Amino acid sequence: MRFSIVIPYRNRASWLSRTLESIANQTFMDFELLLVDNGSTDVSSALCRDFAMMHADSPFSVRLLTEPVEGASRARNLGLREAKADYVYFFDSDDEISPMFLTEADELLKHRPDLQLVCGRTVLCWPDGKREVRKVVESSNARDQILCSMLTTQGMIIERNFLINIGGWNENLPKWNDWELGVRILMRTPKMAWLKGGPYHHIHQHSESLTGLSWAATYESLRPSLEAVRQLASESKSLRRALACREAVIAAELSIEGRNAEADALLVEAQELCSTITWCYAYRRLGGRGTWRLFRFFYR
Repeated sequence: MRFSIVIPYRNRASWLSRTLESIANQTFMDFELLLVDNGSTDVSSALCRDFAMMHADSPFSVRLLTEPVEGASRARNLGLREAKADYVYFFDSDDEISPMFLTEADELLKHRPDLQLVCGRTVLCWPDGKREVRKVVESSNARDQILCSMLTTQGMIIERNFLINIGGWNENLPKWNDWELGVRILMRTPKMAWLKGGPYHHIHQHSESLTGLSWAATYESLRPSLEAVRQLASESKSLRRALACREAVIAAELSIEGRNAEADALLVEAQELCSTITWCYAYRRLGGRGTWRLFRFFYR
């Protein structure tokens, strides 16, 4: 078996069928699907049971798991422990996986069996119908992960043993746990490659998505991830400066949304990491876009 796909879910009945249908439409079938119920109180678990029964004779297998303690990372770690394949792929329960994604990943791994990480770009889908390819740099540098979150939950296939050895998902992070995981992964300098095709998947943005639509609404939940990455970056000037840029941009977003006290406090924290980073805040506060690209140009 080549891949284990792990999908945690909690009260996702409105979107889960769409996600499961996209799994069934894969052109590569040598995988197992682990569906992890994370305390659902709606009909999500029934949808998953029906899906498993419907595909009992399919080339791929479906396993139903339960993690009663709430937390997407905790549910993903259960899937990681239970996974049987050499490579594990985590997906969210409200998005759609591209039909050719696993096929193209398998072709790459046939030529590069040494890879520990396979990456691909994704497409953001907004409630108003707008679609946008996530702007990232196809890099292996942890600095770039801090700046633009190029490694996301849906955008990376990870060798199972490698992920276990670095500690799996951080269960103390309610938001941006894939951002922190990506930093940890790249700090270990894995053998990795970016898929040449794509972009892949439809990543749906809505009020109940894990990322959320508002900085003001999600800031407190993402604070633990900022602190975790601050600890990871403590010994590297390059990583500290990158984190300062990211924090300055978030501070600007908070200021734009009227959360001035939080914005001011976060900007002070950013300046402690890099005293010359205020320009990132000012540029974004005035409506500038692509701050991280400018940062990469000036801090090569």
